[in-house]
Amino acid sequence: MAMEILSCVLAAAGALLFLWCLIGAFLLPVAGGDFTAVLRAEGGAEELEQTIRGFEWLRGTGLIDMTLQIVDCGLNAEGLETARRLAERRPYISLIRKEHEGDIHGVGQTGDPARQH
Repeated sequence: MAMEILSCVLAAAGALLFLWCLIGAFLLPVAGGDFTAVLRAEGGAEELEQTIRGFEWLRGTGLIDMTLQIVDCGLNAEGLETARRLAERRPYISLIRKEHEGDIHGVGQTGDPARQH
């Protein structure tokens, strides 16, 4: 009886893992691409840490491996300090000042060759 329950639990876990991987494969961008997410932040950047946690979760699942660029679109002193602290602790996050917006290499930007047909 215990072996039957254990085998059912393992079979269900295997099926869930298979579905997780299958869904992840469908949701992934084209394999082998070098992707960068662009996050524009302004003011006190109250939601910046929450957004970064969500981004880290996505990276942690292994579904996607991309860098993140935080663009300063008018951050105040507190928001700028938060953005700097987050970027310093994570090597895949960079902080870009608004005046250097030409250095942004994001997915789906106007003029992005990947979006031109």
